[in-house]
Amino acid sequence: MVLRRRDRSGVTRKALFALLIAASVQIHAADSQAKRQTAFTLLWAGKYAQARAAFEDVLRQEPRDASARLGLAQSYYWSGDYRRAFREFERVLKTQPSNAEARRAADEIRAAARPGFAVGADAIDDDQPYRSGGAAARVFFFSDPLTKWEISGGGSRLRALDDERSTAEVALAGETTLPAIRTRIRAGLRQFRFPDGDARVLPSVTAERRLRTSSLTLRIERSPLLRSAPALRTHAWSDVLSARWGRENGSGLQFAAGAEHLRYFDQNSGWDADAYVLAPVSRALFLGASAAFRDTRESRFRIDSGRYDPYYTPQQLAEARAVGAFTLTRGRISASTHIDAGIARERNAGTFVPWRASLSLTMGVAPDVAFSVTAAHDSTAFYNANEIRAGLAGRF
Repeated sequence: MVLRRRDRSGVTRKALFALLIAASVQIHAADSQAKRQTAFTLLWAGKYAQARAAFEDVLRQEPRDASARLGLAQSYYWSGDYRRAFREFERVLKTQPSNAEARRAADEIRAAARPGFAVGADAIDDDQPYRSGGAAARVFFFSDPLTKWEISGGGSRLRALDDERSTAEVALAGETTLPAIRTRIRAGLRQFRFPDGDARVLPSVTAERRLRTSSLTLRIERSPLLRSAPALRTHAWSDVLSARWGRENGSGLQFAAGAEHLRYFDQNSGWDADAYVLAPVSRALFLGASAAFRDTRESRFRIDSGRYDPYYTPQQLAEARAVGAFTLTRGRISASTHIDAGIARERNAGTFVPWRASLSLTMGVAPDVAFSVTAAHDSTAFYNANEIRAGLAGRF
């Protein structure tokens, strides 16, 4: 009798233990399912950081939960962190090779990170007189979905004041995005040969921070100054420090404002500021206005020749313009035009009417390859310029 009681007692304990385990598994499964549902609700509401934390909590409990792994990948993808998204989509596909959603997203990221190229040529003719023609080419590739590298080179031929000279350059640039702080950073070096034969390294660094509904861009760059005729006889350049803020709301209304400080190679300095607003009148037509002010500490304007020598140095230049832009797209062809005109005043030039008009055409000529051409006319107080640019760009 004693043995039977112990046996029955043991059976009872085992049964109770099994029931407790089963209940615990059911509770755990229900808890994981509730957390997973909460994570997807946050994801669909656009709360990507909170959704990511919720999916990671589920995966700590259930590392093989493919649905939670897919949700984690989507939280990275929809928030722009393609680097981590691609890794997570690949992990989903290792366990579920037939997962169509993961496959499609991974293919989209892989396609966006394909290497590519761009070649182009341009020509300028104005009545300083000044003429130039040049060509450039660049290739780019990605070391990961958010890190891009570029190699480029080009040259131009310049003619002004009965003189003809050339420039040449090669450049290397790198760009990466840091999703955690919503910032894109780009840095580059150009080896540039000026028309007078002087060769210099021209660095540049740009940082763009995405805010909630806008963006802020900071830039430091050493840039050649070649748009005045006397510049052919020297190696004019400026160091530029600039800041620009821009915003586009849901209705298509666009705002932007910026300012920059310039320090020239001869220790002169200047600054400028500008702002514009564009409002959609229709899906294709935008109308707006712009304003700008620019000043230079010391003028390089020569009254005897009526030219800036060796670079443009406006003093107390203030202008306001009306702006219009129109774009029409039909199939693989897109045409756009831009016109702005207004009134301006500068210390040396007095009051004048600046205006600019351009027409651009872009068409797909092959899968992932597009041809573009732009013609523009620019009128200022000192010269009228015509410019044409053409280029071909695509992915390998």
